[in-house]
Amino acid sequence: MKTIISCLFCFNCFLVKSQVQVDSVKVKDTSFTILKSKTGLQFGTIAKLEVKVINGNDFKIKEYQSIFLLEILKVNDFKVKEKHFLKYVDETNIINEEIKNLIGKKLTLFAYETGSFTGIPKDYFEYRPVIASKNFHFENKLVILKILND
Repeated sequence: MKTIISCLFCFNCFLVKSQVQVDSVKVKDTSFTILKSKTGLQFGTIAKLEVKVINGNDFKIKEYQSIFLLEILKVNDFKVKEKHFLKYVDETNIINEEIKNLIGKKLTLFAYETGSFTGIPKDYFEYRPVIASKNFHFENKLVILKILND
């Protein structure tokens, strides 16, 4: 008897239309972002990288002042075609401790590429006071797991 009542209840639920009607939402801005890795590998893929430590002050760009970047030279022993300079997270803490001695030097390391969205979205200032910031964008970075040559 319980099975029959349960089946009737479920059948009735399928037949009854919802009383709440939701209008479709039209989106004016159909822009989207395609996320691409700078290493040419999928995000999160651990790879052997040859990099060069770069002083961000050399770029004379406010965003890079007082930070250090890694220029990717090789990925899994293959030379890269384009220059890419990435911020990094050093889980070994070796680069962070020795950074002044490493500027301009090449390192071989194991790392993976990740990233996150940063900056201020379009129309932000319609809701909040104006502040100095970058536009909303995806920022790639490397996470260093192991350095092969110290």
